[in-house]
Amino acid sequence: MLKKFCLLLLSLIILIIPLSAHAMPAPLTRVNSNVKIFEDSNIQIVSYEAYHKVESNLTKTNVTLVLKNTGEDALSRFTIGIPAHFSEDLVPVNEIQVYMDGVQQKLTSRRDITEEDSSFTDIPRNWLTWRFNLEPEEHKVIEFSYETENLLRDDSSYEVYLSFEFLKAWSNTPLNIQFTLDFGDAAPYIFNPNPSFLPHEYDGRGRLTWQYKNNYPPVSIQVPYQSLDHLASEYLNTQANNDPLIRNITESISKKSYDDAIKLIDEYLNTVTESSLKYELLFLKAISHQSLQQHREAIVLFDQLDNQSMFGQWGESFRNRIIFDKYKYMKSNQASNADMYAYMNSAKNNIMDNGVFLMWMEDELKSIEPPPSPKPTPAPSETASHENDDSTKDKENELITSVNIGGYEIAVEIIFIGILILIFVLVLILRRKKRRRNRGYLFK
Repeated sequence: MLKKFCLLLLSLIILIIPLSAHAMPAPLTRVNSNVKIFEDSNIQIVSYEAYHKVESNLTKTNVTLVLKNTGEDALSRFTIGIPAHFSEDLVPVNEIQVYMDGVQQKLTSRRDITEEDSSFTDIPRNWLTWRFNLEPEEHKVIEFSYETENLLRDDSSYEVYLSFEFLKAWSNTPLNIQFTLDFGDAAPYIFNPNPSFLPHEYDGRGRLTWQYKNNYPPVSIQVPYQSLDHLASEYLNTQANNDPLIRNITESISKKSYDDAIKLIDEYLNTVTESSLKYELLFLKAISHQSLQQHREAIVLFDQLDNQSMFGQWGESFRNRIIFDKYKYMKSNQASNADMYAYMNSAKNNIMDNGVFLMWMEDELKSIEPPPSPKPTPAPSETASHENDDSTKDKENELITSVNIGGYEIAVEIIFIGILILIFVLVLILRRKKRRRNRGYLFK
């Protein structure tokens, strides 16, 4: 009975703790052969850049750390350390290597005796330590790497836990903190639920980056992620109470015997016509077709699963995968940007609370957004027509302001005056002739 209780307690502990973590170094002070966290050092973190390669069973971490002595005194044999374990000493730090000035450092394991009333919480039982000297204003570049195991949580998901608690032990505010989680060629739908803090940069696949300038990051960041294929099989076996027919299907998929899986799913659905797991089995059938490069058949099944409830609390993750796969299928078949944009824009409205997946969708929508429609040419208005008339009149007026005679431009006014003078002269001449005639009649 006691043994069963201990096993149950251990399972509960594993369920609630972070299962893949990050070993942040801390300044230490020696107390005989032991060490404790040193909170009054004059050493500042200038830059801390960490790269975490997350693989199926373990995480490989590489860190470049730049320190600076901001005090007025030289430091001799200053001690720094990395936790030998973390998460209540359940996750060991393996394969650790530290390089400084091009030389691999010899690490010494020392027991922690930090006071219980310390402001730090997850203090390791032991530290892996080394020493160095540092002159005032001098910098020190330290490179280290290590591996940690990725353990499966009780709910069939994983979580990377990044703790930055020990940053507060260093002097002043760090100038640059950057850390990247690289999940390889991972699709964006695996990050559900959301990270406790969304990344500042996301490459659309499996690379998430956070960066802080002259500022502290949160005390910790949790990044849950899932293997949907594993999650689907576990869900089906649990919901079917380990029904041997369902187990045969999930085992066929696990062994990559996809033809067998498709055949077994069809037989099961033909036999159990009112199965409560119908949509989950159709999803397994679709991904089996996908694995055999039968994408058209998979898309037909995905269309049947639109807006269907499946996989309980994990339903959104599976619906997001369908959106992702259908979009990739449209892209590989050279669908028009307009069609892809219409599909993605419509699907976006159904995303409830998956921040990383939404980041991917928004980036894709920007890349395929159709160009704006050209604005129609406005019809000429009455005002414009009047303006044209006025312009024509002006031009006409301009044409009669002068006349070219013999290569000379003569103003119309001068010509008009000349004509008037000519008329006046003619009138005078005619009147004189008339008078002369009248005088002749009188003398006769």
